[in-house]
Amino acid sequence: MTTRIRHAVSGTLLIGAMLLLRGASHLPQPVFPVPFAALPPPELREPAAEGADTVLMWELVKRYTTKYQVQDQAVKIYKVIFEESRFLGDVRSEKGEYIGMCQFRPSTFYQNVRDMKEKMLLPKDVRFSPFNPEHAIHVMTWMWSRGYKDHWGPTRFVERQAEDGSASGQSASLP
Repeated sequence: MTTRIRHAVSGTLLIGAMLLLRGASHLPQPVFPVPFAALPPPELREPAAEGADTVLMWELVKRYTTKYQVQDQAVKIYKVIFEESRFLGDVRSEKGEYIGMCQFRPSTFYQNVRDMKEKMLLPKDVRFSPFNPEHAIHVMTWMWSRGYKDHWGPTRFVERQAEDGSASGQSASLP
C-alpha cells in the first residue's frame, strides 16, 4: 500500500472511531482522488508492440488485482508485463524456456493453475494457457498476491523506476 493511501486509510479509521464514539451509525469509506476502476492505463517508457491492446491489458490487470486485493501493485504488474512481452501473447524467450505474455516457465504456469483450481479460484473444466493473455494475467496476479513477484526478472527494474519516479514527483503506483 502506498504511503498516501496508508495515511488516507489511517486517517479515515481515526475519524471513524471518533464518529462511533459520538454515536454515528457507520464508518466513512476512504476516498481516492480517482476511483480505481476508472484509472487510465499508466504511461510506458516506450510504445507497446504493434497490435497490442494496452487498454484491454490494463483492464485485465485491474480486474485481477482487485480480485486478489493487490490493487496497489497494479501499475507495477502492468509495467512488468510490458517489460516481459510488450503485451504480445505468443512470445517465447530466446531459448524457449519462458512462454506467453507474462513469460512463465510452463511447469510454473501449470502448477499454479492446478493450485488455483484446487482452491476453486479457476473453473476445473476450462483449459488454461500461458499464451492466452487473460489466463496469463490472472495466474500472474494470483502469484503476485501470494508474494511471488520476484518470479519475474523485470520486477526489480520496475520497482527502481517507481522509486526514481517518486523521488522526482512522478509515481508508478496508484495515487
